[in-house]
Amino acid sequence: MSLPFRAAHPPDLGQLTRNRALIFIALQPFNTTLVNDPRAKELLAYAGLKSFDVLNFQHESGAFHYPHALLSAGNANLNVVASQNEVSPVWRRNLAGTTFLDSGGFSVATGALSVQAYFQRRRQLWAWQAAFGAQLDNVIVAGMDVPTAAFRKGIPGIGSYQSCLLRTESNIRDQVRARTPGLYRLLNVIQGMTAGTGPHSLVHWYRHIQHLSDVHLWGEQACEGWALGGLWWLEPEDLLLLLWHMYHDGMLSGRNNWLHIFGVTEARMVAIFSLIQRALRYLLQDPNFTISCDSSNPTKNMGKGGSRYVGTGNVVATQRLPDRLLKSDGIHRFPIQFVDDHEGDGFPYTTAVPFSGFAPWQILATADLLKGTVLEGTPFHSALILQGDNPNGGLNPLGQMVMAFANTEAFLRQTYATADRYIAAHERNLVPAIVATLRSATPPLTPPIAFP
Repeated sequence: MSLPFRAAHPPDLGQLTRNRALIFIALQPFNTTLVNDPRAKELLAYAGLKSFDVLNFQHESGAFHYPHALLSAGNANLNVVASQNEVSPVWRRNLAGTTFLDSGGFSVATGALSVQAYFQRRRQLWAWQAAFGAQLDNVIVAGMDVPTAAFRKGIPGIGSYQSCLLRTESNIRDQVRARTPGLYRLLNVIQGMTAGTGPHSLVHWYRHIQHLSDVHLWGEQACEGWALGGLWWLEPEDLLLLLWHMYHDGMLSGRNNWLHIFGVTEARMVAIFSLIQRALRYLLQDPNFTISCDSSNPTKNMGKGGSRYVGTGNVVATQRLPDRLLKSDGIHRFPIQFVDDHEGDGFPYTTAVPFSGFAPWQILATADLLKGTVLEGTPFHSALILQGDNPNGGLNPLGQMVMAFANTEAFLRQTYATADRYIAAHERNLVPAIVATLRSATPPLTPPIAFP
């Protein structure tokens, strides 16, 4: 009889967020939908395991614990019953943490979802979000934004920057009116960088929608914090102008004491967000003020540049693979063929995966595949369990899940360890400078701080 596998002492990576910006891990099919794959279920039983919870970092049975994750509505099944089956690991979170549900606006910006279809399914989206809020504690929801990147990319039906702004305002206003307070925390969304005039376009957008966060106008149905998109178009210094206005308007305190940054988790930026968070906690006298960000795909970040993470504990290094072990293959930027080249510079195992596209059939399933990862020594640490039917040794569906899990753990350790080195080097100078900038009686029209 198979029994639930439980790591003796699962590493608690949630502690990495203490006094630092919080990273939400964006859940991918390797974390969620593959739990329904018949082959994955068969192999799980063969490994002597009863539940996929061991590969759910939001569950107490997970081989490591990290209770903060993001699920995108852009490619989600918004039928609640179907969602509970298809992405059951998300619904099964039983650690004290936070589940972030984005609106799916990114899918509009990429053209994967038309703006008309986005609008038509909004009530189904709100019901899906409310169902999460009814079942789980601490659910955060991003309002239905229309990113200005959609205008910049010429997405049909979005003819201007102003169109993005007005559609976003209309969507969020309707959700404010329709929602039941207390089920989830609704964030007001600021876009604007990709088609406006830099940091000033952010302030323009903020001024237009800030009323949706005003409890005097909307009561308990008002938004409860902020989400900011497109920051990759600006330097972190440019964020200070917006924060100055929000701070002096009292829009970062009380129920509005959460600021989320979409899609930015480079370690330097996580460190800078952490320092801004510390400065604002001091200014607001609010130890709960939080800045968060999300990683669209830890496996993509680790594959970028053809490198992998190696090391255990608090020491994690990025190691580039030799160019001759990287292969270009269409949309798969570098499906990595991990084979020992018998000349001393190849790698017989890895915890990295390719760039977007993930070509697991090109990763060699060896006995050493999980060496040095959080899953080393577990029932998964077997080439027989991980190897697919491909004669070249590619990973099966369970192997894909295992790799995604191990990669996520390494990504978090690497990112926070690198961010901590930046914080240690610059906190003494930068936090007082941020405090002085935000406390100033006049807005910083030119960046007064240069973040190293």
